[in-house]
Amino acid sequence: MIRELQPLDQSPALCSPDGIVPIANFVKVCDKFGVKFEDIGYTFPIPREFEDGSLLITLHGSQRHCVRFYELYNDHKLGIMDPDFNKNNKKEEFSIRDEKYLIENKCQFHKIYLKSCLQSKN
Repeated sequence: MIRELQPLDQSPALCSPDGIVPIANFVKVCDKFGVKFEDIGYTFPIPREFEDGSLLITLHGSQRHCVRFYELYNDHKLGIMDPDFNKNNKKEEFSIRDEKYLIENKCQFHKIYLKSCLQSKN
């Protein structure tokens, strides 16, 4: 996949050599792979409809990063897939966070889904 995001000409790459996609390039990368990337309003607690994995959360605080929501534990705790959460131990982990974490990191919510699914509904 990284090869597909690295241009053969002199145009800018959509990701770094190790596959990190800057948040500014998310829409272009999603479009390249047939995924719709849609900004949605912030809401907490997160609606259960997003437990299907269709919610990405971008962090705009001290680090610019993206995580994927997977489960609402209760009205105050949510589970996210965050590959950087335990990188010192060299393993990806799920983490449990609260609304304070979302606020501190100036989070924005984005819905993702396959464009082909959208077209099949029409």
